[in-house]
Amino acid sequence: MTDVQKEEKERLVIRLSRPEDTQEIDALRKVSYFETADWAEFKRTPDYISVANDSPEDQVLVAFLPSGKLAATVRLGIAKTQAELIDQLGAVVHVNDDQLPIMTAGRACAVPGGGYYKALRLAFLEVAHAMRFNGHPIVAQMGVNAANNPVPRSVVRLGYEVFPVDEGDFIFSGPHVANRIHRDRFMQAIFLLRAEQQAGKTPEWDWEGPLPFKQYLNWVRQ
Repeated sequence: MTDVQKEEKERLVIRLSRPEDTQEIDALRKVSYFETADWAEFKRTPDYISVANDSPEDQVLVAFLPSGKLAATVRLGIAKTQAELIDQLGAVVHVNDDQLPIMTAGRACAVPGGGYYKALRLAFLEVAHAMRFNGHPIVAQMGVNAANNPVPRSVVRLGYEVFPVDEGDFIFSGPHVANRIHRDRFMQAIFLLRAEQQAGKTPEWDWEGPLPFKQYLNWVRQ
């Protein structure tokens, strides 16, 4: 077993980002969007996806390997209104008031080949399941991707629905899709991702430090 293979089997540390992580997050985003994403044409400049352009209300999660190398990151938001949903997704998606609040995910990227983003998805779905905003549970979790991105097709098995979105401030050129999972399917996705962990297909992980959106959490890891 190589050192890399050994490291992939060790537990990730998942936590909220810190100011000192900014350079590494920006670097991983740039590589993922400009060099790895050969399935779409990027139509923005690199600074568009930098941490400096994230909203102050966003929470950025990071997953680190035991070596200290950044393995995956995602920007999370809580959309409490239609306007916030459009702003966070960068796409026009119409929902009713009873379909809010929604947890949004964006700027997602990972070092390829280790299942690192699957581990991060499990983490933020567990957070979404435990979250209450003014007593109301998170109704769904959503993201938007270029239609050629393999991620939307891969998450259908978890219970996500994928549908086209035609209007928005898109990062990539060409068609885009939204991927959405409703609350009644959160646990299905969580159990499937945990089963992959137990089978050694994706890394296990531990939280370090404060939880995201802790003011809204009733945290019970089932």
